[in-house]
Amino acid sequence: MFSRFISPEMVDQMMETQDLNSLNKRSNISIIFSDIRGFTTLSEKMTPEEVVALLNPYLEAMSKVIYKHGGTVDKYEGDAIIAFFGEPVRYEDHALRALNASLDMRKALYEMKEKWAKEGKPSQIEMGIGVNSGEVFVGMVGSEQRINYTVIGDNANLASRLQDLTKTYSWPILISESTYQAVKDEYNVEFADAVTVKGKTQAVNVYKVIGRKDGKEGDQVKGWKL
Repeated sequence: MFSRFISPEMVDQMMETQDLNSLNKRSNISIIFSDIRGFTTLSEKMTPEEVVALLNPYLEAMSKVIYKHGGTVDKYEGDAIIAFFGEPVRYEDHALRALNASLDMRKALYEMKEKWAKEGKPSQIEMGIGVNSGEVFVGMVGSEQRINYTVIGDNANLASRLQDLTKTYSWPILISESTYQAVKDEYNVEFADAVTVKGKTQAVNVYKVIGRKDGKEGDQVKGWKL
C-alpha cells in the first residue's frame, strides 16, 4: 500500500522501523505544495487526451524527484502536488531535503518543457512551490473504501499559502521562517515580505529561495513572468 506514497525502496526500511499502528502521530516535518501556473486556463484549450498526455508524465517526473529525496507524495489535486518530508521514515534534515527536491523539480520541469517544445506541445508554463516546516498531524485518513496517508494542520496550510504567494512575487520557490532557519547554512535566500496569510493573525516572514550556497551561477533561481 505504501509504495503508492513513497519510493518502493523506502517501504522495506519503513516496515523495519515502524508498525502501522504507529503511523498516526504529530510530527515536525516539511511540507511542499507545488502548482503549475496557468494550467487550468491552458487545459481549457486542449482536448482531454492532450491534457492527460501532458499532465501524467509531469506528475510521474515530479514524483520521482520527491522519492529521490526521501519524500512522501500526499496527493495530486489536478496539476498540484502535495508532498512532505520526515515521515513515515524519519529524517532530521527534512527541510533541506524539501528544498533540494524543490530545485530538482524545477530542473525536471525545464527538461520536460524542452521536450514538449520540440514535440510542438504547450511549453510556456512555470511552477510555483511553497515550503513550510513545523508540527502537523500525519496519518491514515479516510474510509473503508478509500484511504490516504496525509498531513493536517496550520503548518500544512501555510505551505499552501506560500505556494499561492509565488504568483504575487513572481518567484518560483518561497519558504517560511521555520524552513529558512533550518536551511540558512546551505541556501542563499532573500527576504520577500512579512505577510498576514489566511488563517494567521500575525504576519509570517516569507523568503525567496535564490539557490544553494555551493551551487553554480546557472543553477540560481530567477523570477518569472507569464
